[in-house]
Amino acid sequence: MDQQQVDCDLEVNVPFTPPHSVPNKWLPIEPEQHEVMSVLALDAKVKYMDDSGNGIIEVGELVWFLEVIQVHNPSDMTWTNTIVKDRWGAELDVESATPLSGTAVLTTKGKSAKEFLEWQIGDLGPGETANLVLRVHTDLNPAGHQQYTSPGEYEYNSGAVVKFLNEAGKQRSFETGSVFLTVVP
Repeated sequence: MDQQQVDCDLEVNVPFTPPHSVPNKWLPIEPEQHEVMSVLALDAKVKYMDDSGNGIIEVGELVWFLEVIQVHNPSDMTWTNTIVKDRWGAELDVESATPLSGTAVLTTKGKSAKEFLEWQIGDLGPGETANLVLRVHTDLNPAGHQQYTSPGEYEYNSGAVVKFLNEAGKQRSFETGSVFLTVVP
C-alpha cells in the first residue's frame, strides 16, 4: 500500500490504482454542530475525480469519490458501543468500505437502491481515533445512463452520524453535515 496524504490532519493508507487515482477536488461539507465537541469527534472528507479530469462534474460523466470518515474521542472517558451510520442516494454505488478498525457493512435497500453503511467501532478510548475509507462512484440508472442525468445541485450524502455510550451509560451522538455537489450541462 502507498502512503497517501488525504488531508493535512487525516492520513490513511489507501492503495490508489487506476481507475482509483488520487481524486483532485474536495467537496464542501456543510457543518452541523449540535454540540461543540462534534467538530472534533466526527469528521468526513470527500474528494472526487471526474472522468474527463477537468475538475467539473458534467451530466452523464463517470465520477469517482474517495471518502474518509474519522471518529476521534477527545474526552477523558472511553466511548462504548461506538457505531457510525451513513447513507447515499441511488445515483451512487458504494464500491467498498474499509475500516482501519472495527467492521463495516454496506447494504442496499428500497426500490431506489439506496446504499447504507453501518460501521461498528466498539470501544474508543480517550484520545483514540478510528478511520474508514470509502470508494464510491456514480452509478447507471435503470435505463443504463450514467448518473447524473441532468444538471443541478445534488446531495452526495446526508452526513454521517456517530452514536456511543459514555461511561455514565448515557447515549451521545454527533453528525457531519450534508455533502452537496453541482452537476453542469
